[in-house]
Amino acid sequence: MDEAAPETVTATRRAPRASIAFFIAALAIPLIPGAGSTLCLDRAAARQGETWRLLTGHWTHGSADHLLWDALAFLVLSWACERREGALRLCAFLGTSALAISLAVLCGLPALDSYRGLSGIDSALFVWLAAGERTRAARTGEGAHSALWAGALAAFLAKAAREVLHGGTIFVDSEGAGLVPVPLAHLVGAALGAAATLLPPRSRGV
Repeated sequence: MDEAAPETVTATRRAPRASIAFFIAALAIPLIPGAGSTLCLDRAAARQGETWRLLTGHWTHGSADHLLWDALAFLVLSWACERREGALRLCAFLGTSALAISLAVLCGLPALDSYRGLSGIDSALFVWLAAGERTRAARTGEGAHSALWAGALAAFLAKAAREVLHGGTIFVDSEGAGLVPVPLAHLVGAALGAAATLLPPRSRGV
């Protein structure tokens, strides 16, 4: 009994509570009247001083299908990143990514009046996870794992290229939901994820 206690404490400390909290927030927003319109990234409202939208807009969605794919991908990816990097780094990464993607969308797509969805942040999390795991596997001599993660990154890049060249999205029926695909958000997210792999490994227990 005494020997099992440290493992229990470690498991509790490493529980991905931040990931779960952000996931629940995405699910809860559609249930609160007016929350989506208040929190989405709206160009005119942001210009009028509602700057919180730069951070919160990613947690709003345009349809149930949009929410389902984005939120599930977010939970899986953020869970893995939080277990590897810790809650503090995850929260800092999410905040930085949300702000950077929002600014990129506002500046790079002046005709776009509003933006919703976690797909840009999902892209950032995926590249952060996959690139980091590929580097770790290569460093430790795990050739098969390194090749697997490299293949996953290549598949992501192929998906992003298809979105840029042909429009539309692979997982979400954007046309049926009346949504406009924003590949720029995915590309900026991917760049942020790649940049995050340059950070030094976190200290254990942080």
